[in-house]
Amino acid sequence: MMRRTADEAAATREALLDAALLEFAERGYQATKLADIAARAGVTRGAAYHHFADKAQLHAVTLSTGWDRVTVEAWAALDADGEPAERLRAFLLDFLRLVRTDERFRALLVVGMVFPSDPAAPGKLDDATLADKSAGLYAWANRIAAVCAEAGSAHPARAAARILTWINGVAVSAAFSPVLLTRLGEPAATVDYFFEGLL
Repeated sequence: MMRRTADEAAATREALLDAALLEFAERGYQATKLADIAARAGVTRGAAYHHFADKAQLHAVTLSTGWDRVTVEAWAALDADGEPAERLRAFLLDFLRLVRTDERFRALLVVGMVFPSDPAAPGKLDDATLADKSAGLYAWANRIAAVCAEAGSAHPARAAARILTWINGVAVSAAFSPVLLTRLGEPAATVDYFFEGLL
């Protein structure tokens, strides 16, 4: 019986995180109420408070766990076996696929890019958030640069910067104007066009 209770508690927490991601993406932090998140998750507001102290904590956990999940999927191709250049190309294709087909991935981009404000000071990015975003980008750049170096790039840091700029452009388009992504054409052709001459 205790095992089922733990499983149910874990399922409730996951439902709350999923609902919070979509609510924050649709409404923004300030307009979203904990009661709305609980209703969307199909649980009581009390259940939400059992798992999270308040909306600010739920927002922080939603972002951190969301990025952790996305990172695992986004990096899978880059970390796979095979030729480094093919791994880079597959990584870009997977990123573009996620942006175009995964509602939760796009919601995470919206929450992280469109509504990234400090819950205590709406409209402002707090110093900790800016530092985290900067550290995250540098970590991505270093990881991509390592694969670019494996692929024989004469300028791996420059190639990684170009890849990150492309990724950020795709992410901004997904967050603000997803219709632009449909105009890119077939994903493999889009990636090949960008990838040509990159290394």
